[in-house]
Amino acid sequence: MCAGVLGYTTGEGINEMEMVNSEPKSATIDPEKWLTTGQAAKRCIYSQRGLQAAIDRGDLAAIQMGGWFYIHEDDLTKFLEMMKKKGQTKFDPWASGKRIK
Repeated sequence: MCAGVLGYTTGEGINEMEMVNSEPKSATIDPEKWLTTGQAAKRCIYSQRGLQAAIDRGDLAAIQMGGWFYIHEDDLTKFLEMMKKKGQTKFDPWASGKRIK
């Protein structure tokens, strides 16, 4: 994963996009495959802010254009599967081993 890499496209479509936690999947945004955080939140149990926090933590891949984050459907599916596997441990602040009890 590459966090915070600027990706530039050529030709038609988007001239500049900021990658967050992912490599580019496409040079242009296909509205059928890419979702805003609001659209993604409507498809899952997480709020828009919860998805943005997951992007900030590096758990969810997204691109940022202007003030909007776009999440690819495949990345959202992977994130939801990962969170399902974690189960209740996703709420345990000591699960990572970084915190001292």
